[in-house]
Amino acid sequence: MSKNKELLYNMVNSLCVGLLIINKNGIIDYLNEGALKILDLNRESALDKKVDKVIPNLKISNFLKTNKKSKTHTLKYKSMEIIAIEKPIINNGFVEGTFLIFQKLDSYKEFIRQFDGESGTGKELFAHAIHSISRRSNAPFIKVNCGAIPYELLESELFGYEEGSFTGAKKGGKIGKFKAADGGTIFLDEIGDLPMNMQVKLLRVLQDKEIEKIGSNSSEKVDVRIITATNRDLEEMVSEGKFRLDLYYRLNVLTIKVPPLRERKDDIPILSEHLIQKISRRENIRVDRISDSALEYLKRYNWPGNVRELENILERAINFLDEETVIKPEHLPSKITGIMRKKKIRSLKLTLEEVERQAIIDSLIFSNGNKTKAASILDISRTSLYEKIDKYNIEL
Repeated sequence: MSKNKELLYNMVNSLCVGLLIINKNGIIDYLNEGALKILDLNRESALDKKVDKVIPNLKISNFLKTNKKSKTHTLKYKSMEIIAIEKPIINNGFVEGTFLIFQKLDSYKEFIRQFDGESGTGKELFAHAIHSISRRSNAPFIKVNCGAIPYELLESELFGYEEGSFTGAKKGGKIGKFKAADGGTIFLDEIGDLPMNMQVKLLRVLQDKEIEKIGSNSSEKVDVRIITATNRDLEEMVSEGKFRLDLYYRLNVLTIKVPPLRERKDDIPILSEHLIQKISRRENIRVDRISDSALEYLKRYNWPGNVRELENILERAINFLDEETVIKPEHLPSKITGIMRKKKIRSLKLTLEEVERQAIIDSLIFSNGNKTKAASILDISRTSLYEKIDKYNIEL
């Protein structure tokens, strides 16, 4: 099993909802641990069985033959009420099966939260894993942090612009993120920060499968899977008039709650391996592995900053490796291990730069990538923050 598949498998099995994959013959091809728990079944009694036999009141056969739209309904199962969403699996215009996502009705409020969870839980990794094992895996995966782009630049970033459409526009214009993701996946993080005028434009993309560049008189077709994430309460934002109800329901098709890292510490080894590879490539530092003893320290820590904090800790460890190629407990900060690390005395300039870089990273983590908020925390201008991000090669 590939690392992406293993990560996705672990996360799917930790969901608070039930998930069934049913083929065009009505046979259950897959079910997660949530499904077994909610339905009070063992895997052998459900896998490779007719879904109508396992869940008698579902009546899914007609849906498989004729319906190409999602369907939501409630049904009785044993002594409980279940709410279920049926999402067709379509290939070349034909229904090949369906996803069935369900939860007990009394847990519905939890069920409809769109990618709810604490900040920094690794939602981007989850989105990337979904893309990597999908039919779109050979097409682009484009990520956008809606909270990190100034409002006045959002439309041009998402949809692009034509040459000469405004002062300062690049020669030849620019394609937007949606066009760059054509055929693949676009991941819209912090969707709750999307301003109202852009919510309207996003809704139009979802409905018409078309985008229109700034300064253009025509639309372009796009074929993208949209994955969104937020740590905000979208239901509350809808009730306060800060998020469009119609957009909320268009986005809220398959809902996944990503648990905080402290609730899934078994993921730390595979996450660490992935992050170490990413950081070592970026910093051009050879890292062979992380030691078992260092991993044990990571598993014992409570991770208030979630996956972002894990990445930050590993980046610091890699920068303290010197000539070594294995991350050991002494390379981890004392808050993780309780060990005072022996370190070289560096020049005052390098020491101050390290402190400044760390302060910038911490402020961006705390502000969830919002540069305006991060600059305010640091008491510097937004321009200065951008300059320092470039200076220290900080990736967001």
